[in-house]
Amino acid sequence: PIDADDIWHEENIGKQVKKMLEPENNAVGMVFSWSADIDQANLLTSNIRALPYHGNIFPIMLVKNVVGNASASMIRRSCLDDIGTYNTDFLSQQAQGCEDWDLYLRIAEKYQVALVPELLVGYRQVIGSMSQNVDDMNRSRALALAPINKKYPHVYSAVMQWFNAADTLQLGKKYYIEGCNQQAWDAVLKACQTDWAMTLCTLKSYSLVSKLLWRSVCHRFMEQQSLQKHTMQTMPAPCASNRRWLVKRYIIVFLLLLFPDNLLLSLRIRWIHSQVCPEHRLPQSISLKTIIGARLSAVNKGCRDFCEICSHTACKTSNKKAVHKWSDL
Repeated sequence: PIDADDIWHEENIGKQVKKMLEPENNAVGMVFSWSADIDQANLLTSNIRALPYHGNIFPIMLVKNVVGNASASMIRRSCLDDIGTYNTDFLSQQAQGCEDWDLYLRIAEKYQVALVPELLVGYRQVIGSMSQNVDDMNRSRALALAPINKKYPHVYSAVMQWFNAADTLQLGKKYYIEGCNQQAWDAVLKACQTDWAMTLCTLKSYSLVSKLLWRSVCHRFMEQQSLQKHTMQTMPAPCASNRRWLVKRYIIVFLLLLFPDNLLLSLRIRWIHSQVCPEHRLPQSISLKTIIGARLSAVNKGCRDFCEICSHTACKTSNKKAVHKWSDL
């Protein structure tokens, strides 16, 4: 499967097939690749979906969709024949959004899942109606986790609380992008109240708070300048040079190592595993070195590989942003 506005590296299918056909992967029902978010202008954003888990990923899939999106997976036909295809109840109940996650949950519950630890998928992110999207996603998530609610209501309750906090924090980021500072502050506080442990452990929380504080300082400065008949045009425009972009991304990669959110996530996975499938082994994990290498490679190359296999001349212009652009194939 691939969404109409997402893109694949030309080697994505080949590498997934190769992984699926490895002798040790006979019990594998699905394989997936890592992905990076791109915006409406094909520009790489700061979000890279590169989680290390594979094997028995059912416990982690209950709390985090490690596959990342609907365009990152390849499913063995016999597996799909066994567990069924996409659930049409989501559409009939106006709860679209988690059909792929629901499918991956059903696969992960019965089959092993393999990983191609490379960034081979460009996942399109489009800013839309925030509150409506959140409401739809909550309904969709509740429908996907309905079987867990019946079997393990205490796990369902905890997982939904964690998801709600993450959604609220993401909503705060979108409010910040749209310039709604007060709503962004409210979202941060609500996320902290809902799941204070993870909110205080993640870089994105501190990043959002620091951006909001900086914007508040800038607004206060501009108010003082306006009293002196200065306008906002007197403020220097942010530097958009490649060097600054690269330095910022490198800093983010290494700052991620300082925050204990992965440790907290591991503890939560172990708890879920003990509740839902203690007879199976824990999810396997690839090395941190591989993840860091993939992230740094994406930063350093600016995803030029996608541009190199694209025939569009727009990819190969001397525009400074072209080095960070994934063009449609």
